[in-house]
Amino acid sequence: MPEQNFNEFPESPQRYSWTDSSLEGLSKEELYYRIYHDEITGYYNWNYLWARLQHDIHSSDPKYCFVHFDIKGTKILNSTYGHEGVNELLRSVCNQLEKEKENGWVLHACRCDNDNFSMMIKVMEQKEIQERLKKMFDAISFFPSDPTCRIYYRCGVVTAEDAIENDDR
Repeated sequence: MPEQNFNEFPESPQRYSWTDSSLEGLSKEELYYRIYHDEITGYYNWNYLWARLQHDIHSSDPKYCFVHFDIKGTKILNSTYGHEGVNELLRSVCNQLEKEKENGWVLHACRCDNDNFSMMIKVMEQKEIQERLKKMFDAISFFPSDPTCRIYYRCGVVTAEDAIENDDR
């Protein structure tokens, strides 16, 4: 799969929409983009991460942890800042995920749906995972257009080994 640069997400109306009534005339690249990217943020979606998980989980020795997190209180944020304000927050989270990938500890990441995100990360000691996650969440702990509004996250981590052992695939 070709790598893409998500440091800046385009705001242009040329982003592809799942609401289009016809797929006719779309190139392979456009179809690929629709399948593996989130419509709102332009970042990878669950289809992309699921393909990575399926590939890696069937390797002889999967070496990663799976992280899932969500933004707490998005209904209130939607009521206060509107959909576009929350979309700005979602894009901010995706930008941070891409920075964490560049830092080398996040292998793959995506926006799953709504306010849910997932990552495949390198296996590390629990304390190091907690420190890195805390630093990441601190970087995205305020609403982008209102630094007085604190953002909170709920997060869970499991090793691939534990997930496979407990058949949580």
